[in-house]
Amino acid sequence: MAEVAREIIGEFFRLRESEDGVTSKTDAQCENFAIRYTFAPIWTYQVPIDQELVLLPEHRFGAHIEDDEAAPAEWTDNQFVRVEVWDATLRRMIIPFQARYVHSKELQDTELMARLELSEPLRLKAGDWIYIAGYCPHALYTIDVSDSYFSLEMLRVRPSLYKG
Repeated sequence: MAEVAREIIGEFFRLRESEDGVTSKTDAQCENFAIRYTFAPIWTYQVPIDQELVLLPEHRFGAHIEDDEAAPAEWTDNQFVRVEVWDATLRRMIIPFQARYVHSKELQDTELMARLELSEPLRLKAGDWIYIAGYCPHALYTIDVSDSYFSLEMLRVRPSLYKG
C-alpha cells in the first residue's frame, strides 16, 4: 500500500536570543575565541527533538551587537555577522547569511532587514544547530553579549502540523 504524502504546514517563528534553548556565549568566551581572526559564535541554538525548522529565501535577519570596551558602543559597520547552520554532528555547515554588520543591524523596519542568501528552502532537522557569529578583523574585538540581541525569521514545523 502506497504511503500518502503529507503536506508540511509550518508556523512563522522568530528565533531570538531570549528563546528557550538559545545559549549565549559569555563575553570572555567570545574574546578568547580570537574573533579578530575568525568568526566567533555569539549565540547557539539546537533544533529540538520534536521540531524541524525551514529557512526560506524571503526570511529576514537582524542583529544588534555592542562591544565590551570601557565605554560600550554599538559595533562599527565594518565588523561582520554570519548565520551558520550546522548538521547535528557539527561536521557540515551552510552559511545562509554573511555580511558586514551595517547590512544586518536593522531590526525595526522589516522591509529594511537583511534577507537570507538562499536560492531554495533550507531545512533543519531535529538536532541541527544554528550559530549566530561575529568577526572583527580590525582593532575592536570584544562583544558585550548581555547588551546584544538578534532576530532570525523561519518556519517551525512540528509533527502535529502535518496536513492529511
